[in-house]
Amino acid sequence: MNPRTLPPMLARLSALAQLAQALLVLLPALYLAWPGPGAVLAGDPEPEITGAGRAALAALFPAGLAIVRRGEPRLRAGLLWMALLLAGWVSAKIHPPVDSLGASRAWLIAATATAMLVAGSTLNVAGKMLLARALPLCSLALCVPALLDNGGQWSGPLGNSGAAAQTALPLALAGVWNLGSAPPWLRVLSWTALGACGLHAGLAPVWATPVVSVVVLALAALLALRNGSQQVRSQALRRALVGVVVVCGAFALAKGLFASGSAVTPIASSVPAAEQGVPTPPEPPPASEFAGLSVRASIARASLSMLAEHWTLGIGTGQFAAQFPPWREPQEIEVSTHARRLRNVETEVTFPHNDWLVGWVELGVIGGALWTGFLIVLAMTAVAALQSSPARASLGLATLGFLAFALVRGPLTYDPASASLAFGIFGALLAREGPSTPRPLRDRLCTYGAFLLLALSGQRALGIAACGRELAALWPFALRGLDSAQQSKLELALRLCPDSPSARAFLARERARANPGSNSSIRAWQSVLEVRPHALEALLGLSKELALAQRLQDAREILEQA
Repeated sequence: MNPRTLPPMLARLSALAQLAQALLVLLPALYLAWPGPGAVLAGDPEPEITGAGRAALAALFPAGLAIVRRGEPRLRAGLLWMALLLAGWVSAKIHPPVDSLGASRAWLIAATATAMLVAGSTLNVAGKMLLARALPLCSLALCVPALLDNGGQWSGPLGNSGAAAQTALPLALAGVWNLGSAPPWLRVLSWTALGACGLHAGLAPVWATPVVSVVVLALAALLALRNGSQQVRSQALRRALVGVVVVCGAFALAKGLFASGSAVTPIASSVPAAEQGVPTPPEPPPASEFAGLSVRASIARASLSMLAEHWTLGIGTGQFAAQFPPWREPQEIEVSTHARRLRNVETEVTFPHNDWLVGWVELGVIGGALWTGFLIVLAMTAVAALQSSPARASLGLATLGFLAFALVRGPLTYDPASASLAFGIFGALLAREGPSTPRPLRDRLCTYGAFLLLALSGQRALGIAACGRELAALWPFALRGLDSAQQSKLELALRLCPDSPSARAFLARERARANPGSNSSIRAWQSVLEVRPHALEALLGLSKELALAQRLQDAREILEQA
């Protein structure tokens, strides 16, 4: 080989590695949201749990490439993030988790977030530009399948319309900003992505989408008007106004079409009440479209009350779903069940719907202060980036979108698709730029540590992902009973993930059908309560089995607890 050709070849390989690293930052979210054959979350009753395992496995690729490239992750707030992980570990050691699967889900998301932070921070200027320009295309890939999922109530492969909106919208916002140097096709793609997010939000509906869009675009425009040149001011104001018109117009259009096209009817019994000899109750008033706001406010109040009694170390990482039920307000339960129009359905609150609050509730005042400090550093860096290069400004706007959505939902700690995307973008934004003192050992330890954290979680991630696949196949038969082949699948799910509340509940239902009032059915419902002490279905099921076993006093006590 001619020595003169070696430097250009190495430069081309480096550029290709940057391209691969930028695209791999998007890989975990796109993998989870794949809608075609082999969709990994299709029909999954708990996509947030299965997705956490699969996202951790997918994050091995960007973390591994960062090691191969010998990337230098020079993160702002890196020590703050490591202190936050340490606080979570200490809390878990002092207060062992009741819901071990919930703890594993939280730690898998934390490991994925760490790996994505490191992977994003190793991108150079060209890599960040590639990432910024890929965001609107990624937004469309996430939003369009949800738009086509009418039967699933616009939820798409992620299994929830809110998860689809909070994952796609920040990427669309990033695309419509700083398009001065972008080619025409990318400008069209960016506006199309924002319009698609607005349409999806109007159909679902997800009111957070227009609110977050208006707040974030208005903030960006105000900063440009305050600190920018005349040309920057006019461009920023025009883009912000057009962005608001596009997303709000698409939202209003979808709301109008949906309202005129169909009406939602309450779920009723198949036999009219009058034919059962029961007086027909008056129809309750329809639930307000803004009822979600009161639900979130109620959950926040109850979470703060729970924090007041667990302020030192919190309730534990990933323990919110297991510990929160006793704190729920009765009025919130009524609103969540649409004034009891959801017949034979009881709702659950599995996360606080506010990621700024979750660190305080689960980790106490020390962990909560570290978490809030990290988010504040992110917000300040994002605001400063709006006055920087086009790529950094786009990443900053996406970051503000994720942080704003975090006030009303869980894009950072609950949903694995949005969390992996958000922390990859956070890493690219927080990376220090320009010349610095070489720190090869520290940088290598950071990169290897992130990969090692994921690798140590690999076996648990595989078990959770495989268990979720088996439960997804069983879910359509949850109310009908399982045949022998399906019971074998259930046994496999329990071997893969023996602490899964859903798998244990499946087993309890089957034993209650086969041997009502038996010791085996009683023990099965008790095993569910071991990991979810306040699960209403398990309490009701256990009280019924105890009554059938003529243990009436025990049944009465369990029923009173329910």
